[in-house]
Amino acid sequence: MLRPVHELDRATHEVALGRLKTKVSERVGAPELRRLANSFNVMAGSMHASQEQQRAFVAQASHQLRNPLTALRLRVENLEDYVNDPHGLHELHAATEETDRFGEILDGLLSMARAEASESERVLIDVTAVVAHRVDAWRTAYEAEGVPLTTHAPEGVSALSLPDSLDHALDTLLDNALKFGDGTPVNVTVTRAPDGDGACAPGGQGDTVVEVTVSDGGTGLTAEELAQAGGRFWRSTRHQNVRGTGLGLALTRFVVEAGGGELRLAAAEPHGLAATVRLPAAPPEPAAAP
Repeated sequence: MLRPVHELDRATHEVALGRLKTKVSERVGAPELRRLANSFNVMAGSMHASQEQQRAFVAQASHQLRNPLTALRLRVENLEDYVNDPHGLHELHAATEETDRFGEILDGLLSMARAEASESERVLIDVTAVVAHRVDAWRTAYEAEGVPLTTHAPEGVSALSLPDSLDHALDTLLDNALKFGDGTPVNVTVTRAPDGDGACAPGGQGDTVVEVTVSDGGTGLTAEELAQAGGRFWRSTRHQNVRGTGLGLALTRFVVEAGGGELRLAAAEPHGLAATVRLPAAPPEPAAAP
């Protein structure tokens, strides 16, 4: 008698996590429960259709704006030979920079739409290897700015994640640390920790998570800014003149959470910012049969 209720409870939890394709059987249980199951499926289907329409609009609008923006940039560049006034040249270069920023925003929206439409399954990833690979890729940029970059990662740490999501997250966090860390040393650490709040583990409270933290010693963010950071287009008022779109952290948060993980931003000690990607740890190997 209670099986349909348990099934509805499970499906409601799945929808709350954003998995709007979840359905329940309409052929079991009392007539009232079957009607409730039917209503649930209709509701989930409507929400999924609305979400897909929104994603399609963002992707199509961003794509359609890309070509005229490119043409506009070329026309602005071609004006340089006809502008002799120094102030006019300054304004021309400023207009070119604005079109570049507009292009970055469109690229970010397209990436967000593609990520939201992705239906990739979680896979087992070698966290240690991914961290080593991305840190090595960023080392040249850090050396060019004179910023020390260190890592502390034990061997053989694995976790569950969407393909390439940790790579993307590290690229965003390392880029932000380089831009906003005020030239202070940046450290990447990998640790295992109990998931006391059950926030991202598949099995609930008490499971183990893998934490990948990128920390710097800069000015960091205030408590109010930490509460807002990661929202779409959000940028600190102190960083408005730094190149960026405000979509990087939002996209990173979405991709990490889509794979069952979590992105946490906190103040580092004694100062700075610590950005942590928490992923469900790889399940233990089954014991060999005697």
